[in-house]
Amino acid sequence: MFRPLPAAFCVRFFSLFLLLSVGSWAFTISEIAKVDRLLRSMDLRLQISERVAQAKWNSGAALEDPEREQKVIESFQVLAAESGLDPESAGHFMRAQIEASKTRQRQLFSKWKAERHRPFPKAPNLTNEIRPQLDQLAQTLCLNLKETQLV
Repeated sequence: MFRPLPAAFCVRFFSLFLLLSVGSWAFTISEIAKVDRLLRSMDLRLQISERVAQAKWNSGAALEDPEREQKVIESFQVLAAESGLDPESAGHFMRAQIEASKTRQRQLFSKWKAERHRPFPKAPNLTNEIRPQLDQLAQTLCLNLKETQLV
């Protein structure tokens, strides 16, 4: 039976592949550590998306929220500009993070529908618990991007 690879693994592998394919193969330990911090932050964002899915499952909220997504992207672009990064590129980066999160949420919703899963007894509150974590993580992602800018 075919089992898809975990989304976090795919994101990390693809990101590392891209980095290695466009640059030199001679990376220092420090450069590798910088990239690893970025990949870990991306992975953490995907892990949080599972809690987002639980909150949306319990509340019946839609997986897509274009207005909220645009606000997150614009906020990230401001952070990027303040950090000396290209806001447009940063916006594309955050859009990719959001799309990865929604992909994971769709996978979970499909699974839970097939299982006829009931509401989660301890699902987090999207507004008061999860979004502040995502906002803090956005700052970390921006810092990680800045660190890897020269790698």
